Amino acid sequence: MDIDYIKTLQPEKIAEEVYKKNVELL
Repeated sequence: MDIDYIKTLQPEKIAEEVYKKNVELL
């Protein structure tokens, strides 16, 4: 994802996406 797209998201949505990515890495 590009930075401008991330900036348009709500903090909760960003946290959710980051959490999902971290879970996939485990």
